[in-house]
Amino acid sequence: MLLFVYGTLMRGMRNHAMMKYGKGDSTHGRASVQGTLYHLGGFPGLRLEGTGLVYGELWRVTDESIPEFDRFEGVPHLYTREVVIATPLDSELQVYANTYVYATDPSEYAQPIEGGQWKE
Repeated sequence: MLLFVYGTLMRGMRNHAMMKYGKGDSTHGRASVQGTLYHLGGFPGLRLEGTGLVYGELWRVTDESIPEFDRFEGVPHLYTREVVIATPLDSELQVYANTYVYATDPSEYAQPIEGGQWKE
């Protein structure tokens, strides 16, 4: 299964070690999805509304690891897991991937991240 990560699970970020639970293999590298990325303090939140691009990484993970990722992401209260269309940056090929979408609309209290790229 492909998992699109766009925040603290990416390489070089503080929670990247979590990818070991998925026996993660970044065979697809950097990618983008359509939506809006919000700054929520110490972490970002993706919403699928909007026409912007959000940048992250595509990881191949095991189906058995998904419950651990769901717990880490606070599904279903903080995030929901949804299937999105992702575009690897080195290709025009589009793929289906799971990702975590922020469960509520943060637009009234959080700022969109310009450029769609999370940086700690």
